[in-house]
Amino acid sequence: MEERQMKFLKKKEENGQASSHIEAKTRCGITILDALAATGLRSIRYLKEIPNIEHVTINDIDAKATHAALENVKRNDVSEDLVTISNMDASLLMYQRRDPLLHYDVIDLDPYGTVGLLVCNLNRSVTREAWFILFQLIPCP
Repeated sequence: MEERQMKFLKKKEENGQASSHIEAKTRCGITILDALAATGLRSIRYLKEIPNIEHVTINDIDAKATHAALENVKRNDVSEDLVTISNMDASLLMYQRRDPLLHYDVIDLDPYGTVGLLVCNLNRSVTREAWFILFQLIPCP
């Protein structure tokens, strides 16, 4: 466990707020949030091509997209133990992970439009060493 996580846990215990997130204490791999995943194809590529991934959260606000993502996980022989399918607003999902024990190591944002509304909660939900993968389509003149 990282030193900052240990300090955070100790402070919570001193204040009588022991964390129930035991799994976060024993993390050893990379955690990824594909916040605007649509059908989850990039998430599946991460799981297939990057070693040492502990978990990927595949999120999209569109229920049809997350249903398709689950089907794609099954079709591509990805272990469902490594995946959480989430049907939420991306900003709210990131805000809910603001506890340092729940931070992601990588957040992939590929918006259809601006990332401006997401950046505030993005910074609250990642480790200090996090990787941001931002894709922004900019029209050519």
